Amino acid sequence: MVEMVDGIGKRRVRQPLWRNGARLQRAVTPTLGLLARVKRTTKIQTKLFISKLYDRKMMTYLLFIGFIYSISVSNHCCRSATYPLWVVLTAPRGYGHPRGGNCSQMHPPAAKLRTPRYTKHPNPMNQVAAGVTQLQIQRFVNVYFVESSNPGEWVLVDTGLPGSEKDIIAAADALFYPGTHPTAIILTHGHMDHSGSARALAEHWHVPVLAHPLELPFLQGKAVYPPADPTVDGGGTLAFVSRFFPPQSFQLSDVVQPLATDNDETPFLPGWRWLHVPGHAPGQIALFREEDRTLLGADAFATANHESVPSLLLQLPKISVAGAPFNYNWQQVRDSVQTLAALVPHAIGCGHGPVIQGAEASVDLRQLANHFPMPAHGRYVTDPAVIDVAGVQYLPPAPKDTLPAKAALVGAGVALAAVGIALLSRGGKSNGHKPAKEPKKNSKVYDLAARRARKSGQASCEPASDEYPYKEIRY
Repeated sequence: MVEMVDGIGKRRVRQPLWRNGARLQRAVTPTLGLLARVKRTTKIQTKLFISKLYDRKMMTYLLFIGFIYSISVSNHCCRSATYPLWVVLTAPRGYGHPRGGNCSQMHPPAAKLRTPRYTKHPNPMNQVAAGVTQLQIQRFVNVYFVESSNPGEWVLVDTGLPGSEKDIIAAADALFYPGTHPTAIILTHGHMDHSGSARALAEHWHVPVLAHPLELPFLQGKAVYPPADPTVDGGGTLAFVSRFFPPQSFQLSDVVQPLATDNDETPFLPGWRWLHVPGHAPGQIALFREEDRTLLGADAFATANHESVPSLLLQLPKISVAGAPFNYNWQQVRDSVQTLAALVPHAIGCGHGPVIQGAEASVDLRQLANHFPMPAHGRYVTDPAVIDVAGVQYLPPAPKDTLPAKAALVGAGVALAAVGIALLSRGGKSNGHKPAKEPKKNSKVYDLAARRARKSGQASCEPASDEYPYKEIRY
């Protein structure tokens, strides 16, 4: 409460704002009106924004959702089965697949493994079968941790690309315990993407590296693999980039040991046997466990389309031919696929692609074996390379690769077009003389003269010369 004196000297008491309803209403009304106007304007702008968003972006959003829906459902064997969209977007791949179905288009998902929080590695791990774990390296190549029936022992199958040793060690520490190490390292073959980190891991863990005797010349630096064939029919993206791959050879003489060939028992893994599956590499082997029909197929085939970059990046399951440009003997590749299909595997993990489990795995593999896509042409299709324990003994003549010539023609055309555009853009400047520039008026002096002329009552004061205007100004 405040006492105030009005204009005639009379004292009156002024109530606080919060106790004077009329004054409070008069003070609040403008604020409420402003808020109402802001609300009305915001509502109008929101409607306009939504309408523009609908016109420009809504169709894009609908197409994207439809694409996701088609990936998750359209390939499903049960066309009559429908699921809510939120289920499709959140469920794992293969959700709703009927058990016991006779479908080979959709495969059930592999179990994702949860790793402890102390682990730092960006590559996902999937369970192939009991005691068999797949580690994807850069979504391109796979390595496998295989537990032995002997307690506390395990074996690493393949070592991935060069520089992958840190990811593999971190994954092993997460899967087993910190500081663990395998009993041995088994290489399915010696290509760079499967043996790139073999030396680093062998020296870190102090364990031997085992490989087939036919792979030793390439792992001991005595020979190089046959060159890739970029002209093979159906090679796709991999065939194009294979032109830039260097010859493959490694120096692992002090750590690599030959795999015993007198029997098919896998060392350090009771219950597993290895099978010689050449064609992609001379000493390539696959591992098979009869107990639950688990197959590690190496690069005898792939579980993703090897010639499609999106298929590899998205890990879309599809049993197909692996590494077409690097297959040096296509007859052996087909025979190897037929050998593995006869095993009727129920869980498949290959060098490239996701894990495939269930009865559909053997069905799709049998379909590939029965309808093997033999290329129509290529360097090694009808005349394969000959390789023995000493290395490459014969290479067929390389076919003519027309891509470099085409690329040279395209490059020459682009260069000529660039020169022509440059000459046309120069125009009349090609004679070496530049056109004379017109003199500019001294705008500051002219504006000052005009203002002074207006003050003195003169109509105008146009400078007589553009070159030296300040000499001609008169007031």
